Amino acid sequence: MKNIFKYASLGLVGMVLAGCANTDIDDFEVTKPQSVADYEYLDQYNSLKDYINREKTPGFTLGVAASANDYIAKGFLHRLINHNFDMITAGNEMKYASIVANDGTMDFSTVESFVEIAEAAGMQIYGHTLCWHEQQNTTYLNGLIKDTTEDAKKVIIDAELARWIDGMMKATEGKVKVWDVVNEALSDGNNDELKHMSTENKSANFYWQDYLGDNYVRNAVKHARESYDSIPGTNPADLKLFVNDYGLEGYGSKKVKSLISWINRWEHDGTKIDGIGTQMHVTYALNPEAQKRNEEGVVEMFKLLAATGKLIRITELDMGIKETDQWFEDGYLTSDMTIDKLKAMGEYYDFIIKAYFQYIPKAQQFGICQWCITDSPANSGWRKGEPVGLWTLDYQRKPAYGNFCEALKAATDNN
Repeated sequence: MKNIFKYASLGLVGMVLAGCANTDIDDFEVTKPQSVADYEYLDQYNSLKDYINREKTPGFTLGVAASANDYIAKGFLHRLINHNFDMITAGNEMKYASIVANDGTMDFSTVESFVEIAEAAGMQIYGHTLCWHEQQNTTYLNGLIKDTTEDAKKVIIDAELARWIDGMMKATEGKVKVWDVVNEALSDGNNDELKHMSTENKSANFYWQDYLGDNYVRNAVKHARESYDSIPGTNPADLKLFVNDYGLEGYGSKKVKSLISWINRWEHDGTKIDGIGTQMHVTYALNPEAQKRNEEGVVEMFKLLAATGKLIRITELDMGIKETDQWFEDGYLTSDMTIDKLKAMGEYYDFIIKAYFQYIPKAQQFGICQWCITDSPANSGWRKGEPVGLWTLDYQRKPAYGNFCEALKAATDNN
């Protein structure tokens, strides 16, 4: 009897609860936040490199710059890069100051790991950089030439340039086939001159050309080719050496014309430079007239570069945004951005990519490298706090990502 009463009581409770339940649900709507709706369309895109028509662009590579140490860590950034790009440039780890200690010893362990891990992932490496005036170990370099004659300085510095380049080539075992052999040679104040300590007045830098003259580019090319050729199993024809500089799309085309003139001068004695790298740290101008000048500068640069017959690569593409094209004007920060500003920047990416494929002949199309994968952190030393990436700092796609995809597809399909 106790069990029967127990089950009967439970059944009665269930009937009461069921009777009290309201099965009618009132209709209601949830308004999607505009911040979500504005970005939903980006979910339709695959990886960036999926939009390249490889049959029509056989020599083209899509690159990105990143910390070699971050890539070696094999975390999320490693996977994101492998998923979206063909080639990676180390931000700092392949530069002289990162490797050469105050006593002159060279530690290539990070470079060796970087090459090994990139090779395992099927990722190519763009070498950056063999000869530059910044990020040098000035303590060691200045110590080498202290209390020596001018003639001796020339011999010592050229020997050190050769030692450094040979060390890097041997450490990468011929697996890094493309290099910025010389970076940012031209003066900002007078583009017909090379940078020198006397004109730049930056004591933290070391200018190889102060001791080797304009031959320093010829010497760097010579040392790179000889060292690469000495590595067993390499093919000298595989090595591609680029001269890389910034601002070529501006200054009324003066700087790009000067660089081309310098390359012709350097090659007069038979020195071979394979390609020209244009960095393109550009800025979108909200003022229509200013933006028109920006775009005209880009087109004129590509036309002049194309006429050289050399391989052409956009080596360090990133983008800020300002009201006008005046260099002294502060740009907008990421915190200032609206969806309209972000879309306007995306349209400029579209313009640049399409212009590259329109004006650079197929045989010269070596590639495009996005320099900043994400927006710049507020404490960064590069374009601090600016919206320069294709992803946000928490790796959310931005409108520029969609424009990048669409432009790659349209431009390479019609190449």
